[in-house]
Amino acid sequence: MILETKDHNFEHDVIMSDLPVMVDFYSPGCRPCQIAELILEKVAIRFYERVKIYKLNIDENSKIALKYVITGTPTFFIFSKGSVVEQIVGLQREQFYCKILNEILNKNAALA
Repeated sequence: MILETKDHNFEHDVIMSDLPVMVDFYSPGCRPCQIAELILEKVAIRFYERVKIYKLNIDENSKIALKYVITGTPTFFIFSKGSVVEQIVGLQREQFYCKILNEILNKNAALA
């Protein structure tokens, strides 16, 4: 359910997506990042076909990490129509991510 994006396909995967996209900027050795992935798997199931969820390894994809000034992990950006609409730093509970995603989906529906 969680896909991986990289420097070379970030534009296609995230910026050009028709759906809102949540990106998990992570580092493989980061324990909170490992926990976040388990939480995001549940979020991905709840938002299947309404939100795309990607992870990006900042150790291997420094171009995008530098562009978005990722200074710590985990960090999450939510993009809608190619723009950042939310930034979350640090590990949160599943309900928190779901609340934010629902708010973004509701805003998009109201604008449609």
